[in-house]
Amino acid sequence: MTDSSGQTRTLQSTSFLQDKQSGSDESMVRLVGPQFATEIVRLFKTADVFSPDHDQVRKAAGDVASWLNQQMLQFREDSISLQMTESNVFLNGQLIKFEEGHYARSILLRALFLPLSVNQIDVSAGVGAGEFVELLKLHRLVRNDPNLSLESFKQPHLAVQTVGHKELESMNDGDDRREVIELYAGLIIKCATYFHQLKRTSNASARFIKRLVQKIADRFDEQGHVFIGLINLKLVKSQNFVHAVNTALYAMFIAHEIRLDRIDLVRVAMTAITQDIHRLREQFVEEADEEELELGQRSHFRTNMTSVMMLSEMGATDLLSALRLVAGYERGFPYGRPLPQEWYREEMRPHLLSRIIELARHYDVLTQGMEGQRGVKADMALQVISEQMGSHYDPMLTKLFINLVGVYPVGEIVLLSTGEQALVIRSPALAESQKNKSVAHRPTVRMLDGSERILDLSAEEHTSIRILEILDREAAKSQPGAFFFF
Repeated sequence: MTDSSGQTRTLQSTSFLQDKQSGSDESMVRLVGPQFATEIVRLFKTADVFSPDHDQVRKAAGDVASWLNQQMLQFREDSISLQMTESNVFLNGQLIKFEEGHYARSILLRALFLPLSVNQIDVSAGVGAGEFVELLKLHRLVRNDPNLSLESFKQPHLAVQTVGHKELESMNDGDDRREVIELYAGLIIKCATYFHQLKRTSNASARFIKRLVQKIADRFDEQGHVFIGLINLKLVKSQNFVHAVNTALYAMFIAHEIRLDRIDLVRVAMTAITQDIHRLREQFVEEADEEELELGQRSHFRTNMTSVMMLSEMGATDLLSALRLVAGYERGFPYGRPLPQEWYREEMRPHLLSRIIELARHYDVLTQGMEGQRGVKADMALQVISEQMGSHYDPMLTKLFINLVGVYPVGEIVLLSTGEQALVIRSPALAESQKNKSVAHRPTVRMLDGSERILDLSAEEHTSIRILEILDREAAKSQPGAFFFF
């Protein structure tokens, strides 16, 4: 990179926070930064669908290289650098402020590199497709081999490295709404790192995950509905670590409403994150079908035992660890059927924690989609869950959850009787919904017509306005993220 004196600054130094405050530099960060992250994520997603050596991947790599070379030429830069922390992404040391459509890429970018202990990508003029292909190849190998390191990657015009970033983390715009989304994103990144470590070793630490969960618990009184809205916006494609985070937040939502304290909220979340980790291991026994369960077969529990054994290997013996074992053990077992007495001293049903997490887990699977399945709209998911109330799910918790999430959950785009589209930003108060069932159908919405008007549909002056239906995102005229957060 070239400074005002014409001297070259090396990217191998950790001091990338130089004085770069010109209008040209600010424009570069604004115009190039979000797209840089987008192009890298898109390239890696293409390599996941095909293989690094596939012609389609090589073409995509060539497109990225060509675009980057054009940007460096346009802004008269010899090189550019993308830096990442758990909370933010930076271009040449300057914070990138992602807008709707790009923020999901920020989360995915960090999930690609931070779990592999890499937080900087250096690109110089003349970078070619072959260099990106080599990065894709090594990245794939490192994900599966604990003896390899991505830090060893270096090409003439492309390199990755790990640098100190305390200075970067200190840059914060102080926006409360942005803080919420960064907590959500940070939890996803930490879970991605944790799950990556669990694939390699039983000594993975969840300490940093717990700290973030504690921060979220502190904000749940005022911001709980915002976290749930973030899930519904589907900023990130559902993967095992994203599913774990979503389940944890839904479970915290339920636990908060039944008046569990902050410590218990943290326990619920941490248990939710770890109760499904058997899926990290390639070999596990498939869950039993209904007939097998009726016959008292053990296959269902053998599946869950993989999670139990993984957690047991970690060696902890505190209450939280015990709860994780119980929830992992009882995962997916129907509420309406007593647990087999061969596994317990007396006839009993799944633990309260297990019941909360099972409800949260299944709702996220239905709405987000997992393992190639497309998610359904929230109202359809709630209908499915309602139909299994008393058999698969605790009736009291199910009724509570349906009222809590709302007929029209936060983050959904709805069509109003006026012909306008709106974003649900807050569900009706639970107490009011229980007193008056009609109120449950009348959330607070933000208009998606450019005016950003906020209408409480339960208020008397808006009683003539009704919600006709929940819209598919593809059918919506507007993308909601900017209205919801910024």
